[in-house]
Amino acid sequence: MRLTRLLTILFCIAPSILIAGERRLLDEGWLFKRGDTPGAQKPAFDDTQWRRVDLPHDWSTEAPPVAAAPSQGGGGFHQTGIGWYHLPFAIEEESPGERFRLEFEGVYQNAEVWLNGQRLGGHDYGYTPFSFDITPHLKHGAQADNTIAVRVDNSEQPNSRWYSGSGIYRHVWLRRLAPVHILPESVWTEASPRGPVGKFTLHYTVVNTTDADRTVYVEEAFADVAPQTDHPNLRRVEVGAGESIEVERQVSLDSAEPWSPDSPTLHQLQLRVFATEDANGTQIDKVDHAFGLRTVTIDAERGLLLNGRSIEMFGGNVHHDHGPLGAASYDMAEDRRARLLKAAGFNAVRTAHNPPSEAFLDACDRHGLLVIDEFFDGWVKSKVRRDYGPRFQPMWKENLTATMVRDRRHPCVVMWSIGNEVFERGEESGPQLAQELAASVRQIDSSRPVTIGLNRVGEGKWKPLDPMFDPVDVAGYNYQSISYEPDHKRMPQRVMFASESYPHDAFESFQAVQSHPYVIGDFVWSAIDYLGEAAIGRVFAPGEEPRKAWEGDHFPWRAALCGDIDLVGRRKPISHYRNIVWDRGEKLYLAVEEPTPDGGQWQLTPWSILPCQASWTWPVPEGTPLKVHAYSRYPGVRLSLNGRVVAEAPTGEGQEFHTVFDVPYEPGQLVLEGLQEGRVAQQVELATAEAATRIELAPEQDTITADRQSIAFVNVRVTDSRGMTHPTEERLIAFSVAGPAEIIAVGNADPTSRLAYTDLEWPTHQGRALVVLRSTGQGGTATLSADCDSLPECQIELNFKPK
Repeated sequence: MRLTRLLTILFCIAPSILIAGERRLLDEGWLFKRGDTPGAQKPAFDDTQWRRVDLPHDWSTEAPPVAAAPSQGGGGFHQTGIGWYHLPFAIEEESPGERFRLEFEGVYQNAEVWLNGQRLGGHDYGYTPFSFDITPHLKHGAQADNTIAVRVDNSEQPNSRWYSGSGIYRHVWLRRLAPVHILPESVWTEASPRGPVGKFTLHYTVVNTTDADRTVYVEEAFADVAPQTDHPNLRRVEVGAGESIEVERQVSLDSAEPWSPDSPTLHQLQLRVFATEDANGTQIDKVDHAFGLRTVTIDAERGLLLNGRSIEMFGGNVHHDHGPLGAASYDMAEDRRARLLKAAGFNAVRTAHNPPSEAFLDACDRHGLLVIDEFFDGWVKSKVRRDYGPRFQPMWKENLTATMVRDRRHPCVVMWSIGNEVFERGEESGPQLAQELAASVRQIDSSRPVTIGLNRVGEGKWKPLDPMFDPVDVAGYNYQSISYEPDHKRMPQRVMFASESYPHDAFESFQAVQSHPYVIGDFVWSAIDYLGEAAIGRVFAPGEEPRKAWEGDHFPWRAALCGDIDLVGRRKPISHYRNIVWDRGEKLYLAVEEPTPDGGQWQLTPWSILPCQASWTWPVPEGTPLKVHAYSRYPGVRLSLNGRVVAEAPTGEGQEFHTVFDVPYEPGQLVLEGLQEGRVAQQVELATAEAATRIELAPEQDTITADRQSIAFVNVRVTDSRGMTHPTEERLIAFSVAGPAEIIAVGNADPTSRLAYTDLEWPTHQGRALVVLRSTGQGGTATLSADCDSLPECQIELNFKPK
């Protein structure tokens, strides 16, 4: 055995002994090679020249985008291809009858898996979990050499309308199951749609893998709430040899608190399995389960009711990438995404157009985001040449079931979406497929509404979609708010929402939801900029020919620019305007429209947003007329420049909470006052930056755990001597780190950047950039350095604390 391989095995067995009912994360110590490698599944294959990677891993961001990439603009011109992974590992001796399961949360895509040379199987769809019983093929003992081999084939391109990433981009787990055990994914709580939240149905499945009938006793303990009424803790369960039994319990928790976006309370359930009717006896299995209690009902008269109270969904669509991190699904990146959305005012998100990671749903549970969990972008009819369409018919039920069985435990999930803009709309096959999918959803979970997002069939054709909406509970309208009122007259019981809306329609979308109880929410396209679908949201200068993202080649664009939040997590002015329109807490904001080269008008496409910045620093001659945008929830505003009043204007609902001032540019201070009953109720200002003098590094976390799954986001700014960001600076900065951390991604918000996100030299964009560090697993202090030829070197220390 080679020394490098032995060291990897020893590293992998370092975690504590795995006991029945637990799972071990298998993310560390993988070996990786790009390109197809025949025979790499064989146990004796020489992988000593492969490089070490720790999951989650996305190889598509490891090289810069290129115009000739087969993924094309849909994939952001990123590399795809084929890759191989190996994981050597050891496992302790098992007890008689125990089973071991290898679990993958997501591999993009076309995965084939072997253990010790034995093929376990494959999985095509890149967004759903899958697993294998590996018990027959395991070698046991601390020195036994087991090897998992995974071939990932993402070479058939283009296969997605957005950036997918490539590789084992979500977690891998090893789970140890007792001979008689509770199936972990079977545990969930089902709320009665109209009952009190404290009364619900507890579901779980007991599995007997032995060849004898067994009687076991299950303890159901709700750790953080008062004892349930008339509900003994210990339950006798009889299960036949080689069989399973589904348990359903009606539970009443008197002091349980409901889950909601404003109060995302989670409770803890502990299930313990005993061989005898004695909770102090031998425990043979355990499952810990976090759950939230809430009810969801919809009707055309009252809209969406959460826990019996009306709620409007102020939502956004999101794809699954994390900008410079690509598709790699770090738990802390998923949590950051949820925090950014909540901080931007959103209370809901649609996972466009695929099942999200489990970590993202966990984060939405914690932070209080309602989720529309979407299964598929398309059905049988393909949208791009090599997408999931040809495999849809034989595979959809398996992937839909896998998603729902995993995600139904999450209180944040309030609707299931069976598809988006499917090409079968308006065709004879469409309603039948919609009926089949909706029926399958309700077989698994009838406690949540079913929806679908559709767009028109040709110009002006909307009524033919009625048969597609008939099987679902909520009709998702993509860019068709004009049809709300006429459709309500035709179909008065239909509940509707904007499953997608244009960014610039914020006020119109707000009015539609406010005015019509049967319109339960709006989901803007999109909440966050994303890789792929390159150039959607692009603005064009006067004289240029406006083209949509799918109309021709927009290289070097690698990303979409239609989000409220940019690629590195910063809110754009449109986000603040939307928040003001929806009255989500903000009341006043000031931004300036970027001047065009010749002073003409920017040319927009449907997803474009006027290019504005919260800046009064512009490289134009004094006196150049600039458009100043004031967003306000106050009846009026007053704008001043260097102490001189420029103008006053009303900004009420009649003005869509927005006014524009033409102001000749003059460096200094621009002040906007919100006026309420003749007095100044609030003031915001912009000031001209002085010459750039330094780099500032600002980590988003105060404390970082010393663990390979821990990452740290560090915001980079080029500032003047007063600490003000200089928004016109594009300085090339070299980053390095010393100590127990590594740099795993660097980037900025520029959707046309041509660098790899693994490069350590990046320019700032509008004075900003982002660095992402990953813990090596060791405790101590890491020093991040930023070096620029024209500015002093900057260093910060980050403390990685042992668990």
